[in-house]
Amino acid sequence: PTTDLTSCQHAASADVLMCVSTRAADQQDLLRVDAAGRHLLLTTRFAAGIPLSNGVLTPEWILTPDATRVYFARCATLIGTFCQSDLAMVDVATGALTTLDPVAAGFGFLGSLYWDDRNERLFTSVTQRVYVMNRDLQVLGGAFVGGRCHQLAVSPHTGRLYVNRMDYYYSTPWSTLVAFDSATYRAVEPEVVRSAGTSCGPLRVLTAPGAPRDVRATVGGNTVSLAWKNVGDASDFVLEAGSASGRTDLVMHLGPATQMSFAGVPSGVYYLRLRGGNAFGGGRASQDLRVV
Repeated sequence: PTTDLTSCQHAASADVLMCVSTRAADQQDLLRVDAAGRHLLLTTRFAAGIPLSNGVLTPEWILTPDATRVYFARCATLIGTFCQSDLAMVDVATGALTTLDPVAAGFGFLGSLYWDDRNERLFTSVTQRVYVMNRDLQVLGGAFVGGRCHQLAVSPHTGRLYVNRMDYYYSTPWSTLVAFDSATYRAVEPEVVRSAGTSCGPLRVLTAPGAPRDVRATVGGNTVSLAWKNVGDASDFVLEAGSASGRTDLVMHLGPATQMSFAGVPSGVYYLRLRGGNAFGGGRASQDLRVV
């Protein structure tokens, strides 16, 4: 039965399904779900939706696409019906929990969470500011963006960060869309008025995928096995091979899998690159991988 599952997320590149299940005492279970059943990773109290009279919870959490970590807003202290939250990270392999107090870190109450798979960074929107952290919850910086609520999205192809914010102009609600460079976080285009409604979302970037990451090769005799990580929901991949760096002597369509083996490869030195594609176009190639 799935009636107690309040939300689920699927890590496509790792084919892992994680779900949140409500239990007694306003607590929730973080579960890994597969054909064999449910596997408990952690019992905790999520910050969002506590407590609701009908028992429904809308948790704020993110499963990384490689299914190695879960980030969520945890209810650290419950004062009456008010939940003082911190930012928590769970290692999916070990169950180890790491927490960050947002007040002590200097950015006050915790907001929505967004994951940048291209650069492996975590964003959180707090009141009128946006903060960025690395995968170990170390704060890298923050910026004032204004507005009363935000929707964020990152292009896996270009790395640009898009922020849609809603505010009021003489009592009239309006929202604007701004793009920021992924390295400098400077605005790259003038802001655009997106709508005149009260909603500040949803926001989704329709783009080609990013370059495959963590490309690795294993050589056994004349068999070469490749594995990589899918960045940006690529639906298929192409292998480019050459006898020198940057050179392409062979192009091979691989399909949607993130691993492949090739038998009967002649001895020699090869330089390999992978690139993904989807309905919006072909992505950038990975860096050359030298295989002997």
